[in-house]
Amino acid sequence: MNIFVLKLISFLIILILFTFAIISCGKNNTHPRTSLNNFLHHIESDNFGNMELTIYYGELVILSRTPITVAQFMDMAYEHSISVDGDRLRGYEELLKRFANMELSPVARQSEIDVRVYYVFEYNNEVILDIAMWGHRNTNVFVNGREFEWNDVFIDVIEPFLPEEKVARLRVYVGD
Repeated sequence: MNIFVLKLISFLIILILFTFAIISCGKNNTHPRTSLNNFLHHIESDNFGNMELTIYYGELVILSRTPITVAQFMDMAYEHSISVDGDRLRGYEELLKRFANMELSPVARQSEIDVRVYYVFEYNNEVILDIAMWGHRNTNVFVNGREFEWNDVFIDVIEPFLPEEKVARLRVYVGD
């Protein structure tokens, strides 16, 4: 019986490790502060050539029975996406530095993600930073999958690339 229990426990441990490996594949699990520091390093090193920002957005008021995850949002027919290459980002260096240096304030109580706007900074086609707005029933944001309190810089950094009417709706949504 002891051998059976030992084999069962070993099997369960391997199964759990395998599950964690599968779950974390393809996700940006880097701590947000580390990602922002890496992002700042690319900006200060003038490494814009291989950088890209992609913004996905849809209607802010989407009726759904459950909060919308990033995967669901990406599978949905979101209204628009905008890709901004590094050369265009270079013109907003000071804004990007302000974004990279912002204070991240973790929330006391985690909520579910309910995506309406999602944007990704990539370097050499690898995600270095992803931001999903918002939390379910609040305006918190998720940076690399972790929830933080709202900061206007989250909109400021994408504002130059969005249509004016979308920026105006975003500002109203967060109470600016």
